[in-house]
Amino acid sequence: SADAPMTIQMLGDRDQWRCHLCRRRVKSHLRFPDPGFGTFDHLIPIRDGGTDDRANLRLAHFRCNSSRGAGGVVQLLLIG
Repeated sequence: SADAPMTIQMLGDRDQWRCHLCRRRVKSHLRFPDPGFGTFDHLIPIRDGGTDDRANLRLAHFRCNSSRGAGGVVQLLLIG
């Protein structure tokens, strides 16, 4: 259901297993500590009032998500 928490599998399927930051493929079988494993990226960070709402989540490689940190122009994806 739409109210159920999003899983990495669900997010990957929705985002076609592409990192929204580098646009490269995220391999679904990778797990921590591999830097290429899939993570939840919050377009508006939790610390800035973002939520776990599906519209605020995108798939990202761990390395891409970590190097971006909090902030950046990806918040523009929420517009439109």
